[in-house]
Amino acid sequence: MKTLVSVFLMTFSLTTLAEQATQQISLESFNEMASSNARSLRICKKVKLSQQQKEVIKEKVVEAKKIKNIARAEMKNLVIDHVRVLRDQSSSLADAENTRNLIQEKAADNSKSFSNARLDILYNVLESKQRPTALRCLKAIMKKKSSRRSSK
Repeated sequence: MKTLVSVFLMTFSLTTLAEQATQQISLESFNEMASSNARSLRICKKVKLSQQQKEVIKEKVVEAKKIKNIARAEMKNLVIDHVRVLRDQSSSLADAENTRNLIQEKAADNSKSFSNARLDILYNVLESKQRPTALRCLKAIMKKKSSRRSSK
């Protein structure tokens, strides 16, 4: 059952803390991340945030991380329920579809929540002239995160 649950969790891009702690990073991927980090850092410094903007963004990021952690826990519980339904010999197709739909709805809600937080920062915290540079910064950060995932 653990294997089946972990397959579902990986399908929905959920990683456990134990997996994250045991992952090894090769020297060349570390160097690649370091150079990527330096590039994204240069781009992000060009945004020229005020101290007040930095504080507001930090608060919003912390709040978004809290919401993300809660959402991950809810998603894990939904996946566990789905696996339980699949293993239950008396369950029906409707039961399985219902739990699958709940997972899909939760994933959509999580995506919408992340998107709303990003839009809130871009349009309510930053000035309009900072937005294009901030978008390039976000793109560099996302590229860096995706390169980390691919090197694992």
